[in-house]
Amino acid sequence: MNIEQMINHILQSNEQEIVETGVSKETYLDFIQRSFQAYDLEELRLRRKKDGDYLDLQSYSRVACLLACLLAGGRLSHLKPFWAEMMTECCKELASMDNNIFADFAIKEIMLSIKVMSRRVDEGTMKEWYAHLQQVDPFKQYAAVIRTSEDEARMHNINVYNMVGEFLRETEGLTDTTAYFDRHWPIQLRKFDAYGMYRDPGCPILYDLTTRAHIQLMLASGYNGTYASSLDAYLQYGGLMTLFTQSVTGELAYGGRSNQFLFNEALIAVSCEYEALRYKRAGMDKIAGAFKRAAHLAILSIDRWLSASPPRHLKNLYPIESGYGTEYYAYYDKYMASFGSFLVMAYDLADDTIAEKATPVEASACVIQTTPSFHKIIASAGGYTIEIDPKPDQQYDAAGLGRIHRKGIPTELALSTPFTAEESYRIPAGLQRRYAAISPGWMNHNGEMCTLSEYGNHVDYEVVIHSREEDKVFFQVDYNVTSVRGECMRLSEKYSLGEEGLHYEAELRGASCGSIFLQVPLLVANGIDQTDRFVGNGKILVELGRFRYQISSETSSVTVDPQHIANRNGEYELAWLKSTSHRISAHFALEATE
Repeated sequence: MNIEQMINHILQSNEQEIVETGVSKETYLDFIQRSFQAYDLEELRLRRKKDGDYLDLQSYSRVACLLACLLAGGRLSHLKPFWAEMMTECCKELASMDNNIFADFAIKEIMLSIKVMSRRVDEGTMKEWYAHLQQVDPFKQYAAVIRTSEDEARMHNINVYNMVGEFLRETEGLTDTTAYFDRHWPIQLRKFDAYGMYRDPGCPILYDLTTRAHIQLMLASGYNGTYASSLDAYLQYGGLMTLFTQSVTGELAYGGRSNQFLFNEALIAVSCEYEALRYKRAGMDKIAGAFKRAAHLAILSIDRWLSASPPRHLKNLYPIESGYGTEYYAYYDKYMASFGSFLVMAYDLADDTIAEKATPVEASACVIQTTPSFHKIIASAGGYTIEIDPKPDQQYDAAGLGRIHRKGIPTELALSTPFTAEESYRIPAGLQRRYAAISPGWMNHNGEMCTLSEYGNHVDYEVVIHSREEDKVFFQVDYNVTSVRGECMRLSEKYSLGEEGLHYEAELRGASCGSIFLQVPLLVANGIDQTDRFVGNGKILVELGRFRYQISSETSSVTVDPQHIANRNGEYELAWLKSTSHRISAHFALEATE
């Protein structure tokens, strides 16, 4: 859908009765405080001084930022002297840095802290901070800048972070961004696709969103210079893509690095609060309310993980010290603070006078395709959302149906994100790394078992939408899959999604086609909770407490591989549904029992 079609889709959908979330600015403060309370203050002081356990400026400045918001919101007032000490330390260290990537991130956090606390800091202290901040030279302190013409090719989201920080520095009279912006924004503007999504290397979903959210902060803070109108046009389209691709559970779409962290949903809140204000100003209350509700649903979706003891920064319940599911850079101290400091941006933008309205995925069925850069197909209907990635970044994901969510059901129970054979994030020894999703398979000419999930970039695909009703969609994905040996397999998938769940069909096409099978991951554990699994008579049942996931097929037999595989969310077994022909069908449903 183009931007006009998206807007019309919302405006023309029937008014839906909703149960309001009850989320407000105070809720944001509650979540920010829970993020802050994950840190021991005395330990925080000590770790800034230990050579062997040093807390970097990126993480430290984010902790300072979320404390600044809490102080500005009337909370933890006894910690104001501690915050002032943190800020003095941050400003001094930033001014002393040289070509250091921590500076690129920290400048925004430091300036945002000043922005939210500007009327609560004495003049002498502010002058001391300004003296340090006035020394900042982007070409000296920052790493992600263009120093030579060769640097243009490596500009990515980190450069946008420092430009947002530079504009916030300009709002305090500490710099003039004109020359710096003229050197960098023309390069960055070329990185947006036709749907307003930012193409960081590999096109991860998260790095589109975080880039747009930070640009929204810059525009909301008053930027109206040369590049403002072009940037805002991309933000509007990209914001609608976020709204339409959000899961019915409130979660961000999967895809690429830094996915499944709690701060993903904090950034949905930032983007949607900004867009809610846009449509409020335009008098389009229905769309403003949809964005407002999307922001609130995003925050509520991660309460389960934040409420764990201790609170988690990633959507699993494995011990924090295990690093389960995290990249090398995604350590707890950084990404727990990131969650809180990004919520500061949402808090700053939030307007509680905007009434919630049903989101597009709540109001009516829809199918959204991204541009080929992001290669996603996302459908929502009848309280379900599914996501398909035909051509994934295999460092993080696998081809096929990688997500089945239902509102109110734990997102990992069916599947929230696929599996990879690459070592891009940590899993414990003894768990297998392999490419896996809900994926059709076949035997090649050498009698070897192959699955779509293994092929990644060796795929061409086409999507055909057959019908869309208020609460049901029916569409088809056709593939040409080329093996490394040059063999080509043609297959077709049909998806019918509605209140009763997902009906799925797959067919191998071609004169020499043999029988088809279907690969289906089954949740075993999420770090604390274990499932009960039952297999028999063409049916599979997976139970997680009072929640149930059922797969049934009249065209296949079922076997289960006992070897456990792992994704970011937990441990799974692989079930294999085997047909005796070149067609296979299955029905997937999620439900809560009494």
